[in-house]
Amino acid sequence: MTISQTSKKILVSWIVVAIFCAISFLIPTGYYELYATFVSLLIFSLYIYTLKLFNEKFSDVESKLWMVPLAYSLMLLILSLSYSFPVQYLKAVEANIGTFEAFYYCLITLTTVGYGELHPAGYTGQILSASMALVGTAHMIMFISILVGNLKKNG
Repeated sequence: MTISQTSKKILVSWIVVAIFCAISFLIPTGYYELYATFVSLLIFSLYIYTLKLFNEKFSDVESKLWMVPLAYSLMLLILSLSYSFPVQYLKAVEANIGTFEAFYYCLITLTTVGYGELHPAGYTGQILSASMALVGTAHMIMFISILVGNLKKNG
């Protein structure tokens, strides 16, 4: 099985993001807000790039309709994992949280559910939470528009 050039580009790009997110624990306290802003912009930019490539490869949507919920969920999980390292290590939430709680917080924020048991702490948490809410909303809107646009094109 060969991996296409598009898949390689996406994979390498997300690995770079994962590395930037994973080094959160090395960031000095005074640079948390700057780092959170940088990571948020990096994740959002890469997400838009991934959607662009996804749209190009997803033109025959009718034969791949079964992949839509899978791709949507997979992208949501990747985004949650990307955000969970900075949330955990930058102490962006007002509770002392572990890896699972950070992932849970990111997933709930990205889906814009926001149960409220965990909430942002300080500017770093607010930057990351606002970014997650914007990316989560954009994810839903853009993913659905790509799907509907490709269905109209083929229908």
